[in-house]
Amino acid sequence: MMMMPSDKTPQHIRLDERNHVEKPLLDQLAGLGWEVIDLEMKQEPKQTFRQNFDEVVLGSR
Repeated sequence: MMMMPSDKTPQHIRLDERNHVEKPLLDQLAGLGWEVIDLEMKQEPKQTFRQNFDEVVLGSR
């Protein structure tokens, strides 16, 4: 059985997607006048104006 190598990326250059991708995009959209709903990771569909998380397009409110 072949073992996969462990992650050797140094800690100082590891990116976390929330802080380095998602949050800057939300901040940029807010700066353009978008209404941003920034929720925690644990959320219910109704908090995002959806019936379930299979809905990827939000209707107008």
